[in-house]
Amino acid sequence: MKKYIKKIFKYPIVGVFIAILIMSAASWCDTEKKIMIIMKKDSTQQTADIKTNEENKKDDDKNNRLSERGLISFVDSSIKSVNSLWTISHNSLFSKVDSLFTYKMVGEIVNSQVLNGSDKWLFYKSKTDGDSIADYEGTNSFTTDELKQAIDKSKITQNEVEKRGIKFEITIIPNKENIYSEYMPETYKHSEISRTDNLIKKLKENGVNVVSPKQELLDNHINYQLYYYYDTHWNQLGAYIGVKDVLAEWNIQMPNLPECSIHKKNLRENYHYCGVDDLAQMVGLISLFDDEIEYEVDKTISMDWKRFETEQNNFQISHFTNKKARQHEKILLVGDSFRSSMIPSLSQIFSDVYVVHRDYYSENMLDEIGPDYLIAEYVERYSEEILTIDDLVE
Repeated sequence: MKKYIKKIFKYPIVGVFIAILIMSAASWCDTEKKIMIIMKKDSTQQTADIKTNEENKKDDDKNNRLSERGLISFVDSSIKSVNSLWTISHNSLFSKVDSLFTYKMVGEIVNSQVLNGSDKWLFYKSKTDGDSIADYEGTNSFTTDELKQAIDKSKITQNEVEKRGIKFEITIIPNKENIYSEYMPETYKHSEISRTDNLIKKLKENGVNVVSPKQELLDNHINYQLYYYYDTHWNQLGAYIGVKDVLAEWNIQMPNLPECSIHKKNLRENYHYCGVDDLAQMVGLISLFDDEIEYEVDKTISMDWKRFETEQNNFQISHFTNKKARQHEKILLVGDSFRSSMIPSLSQIFSDVYVVHRDYYSENMLDEIGPDYLIAEYVERYSEEILTIDDLVE
């Protein structure tokens, strides 16, 4: 048996052909079963017809003819249904089969959204969910008007928040591609300065409270894995650095990562919301890339990710409490999917951590929660959304 399995993987077309035969056989068996049921009913009806009188025979013959037509119609309909299902599955099942065989045979990933980097790294190249490659190559930029709008809206938001006695900070998280650029395919040319770097510089020059953990992430990225191999997001180690840099702006100190004990476990066995190997899923290789590690910094708070997922998917505010926290204060984190990995570190420091996705935030939340601190988080590929940051107060 093993000998034949090896041959299938050696000759991909054989495996595809076998898969087609199996699906076709399964579809035909299901259709044949339904036909037999109808034929059985037809036979039962004919037996009953023998017992009827001659006067009803014509009606019986008519019914049989209709039954035959129905059978033919059913077979025709079944064939069309199988063809329809075949067409639908072609873009899902067989694209995954194709991805698997292509990767097995030549080690390449052919996909419109995912890049195959070196040493297991996968990268994001979608142009419909931000544009990480344009950020990477420096081929996009903010116009003068856009920069002015970002500055003006950020200052308005900062002033309104601080009027309420709330400390405010914007943090912009680098794309994975700009931290682990050495693993990107050589066909993509890395620009040292991105449009987001220029945006951060302009915001700082105009008195906006903004911090980017980019440099510290770069300083630590060789000794620590700060982003997932098979996912677009940073992991808890990267997020720890990000949180530490934000809190330093408020003179709240956290140990440097080398001073911390780090625990690790298999990600698949320890579910993490917004850490689900999304890139591996996009290319249909989730079963192959199964060795992703989840890192946790000692003394950060363990998460109930399922509860968090349910609350966030229902557009709710998630509230985490820690009575042993150093700061008996409230902090509100408003951001995108990168917000998730920040929660364990924030919950270590603050007694009350409130979290909501930016798309489901409303201004009245500030009054309802009454936070002492507010973090507005943006990943680099969504940095243009800062142009509407005043939604936090309007």
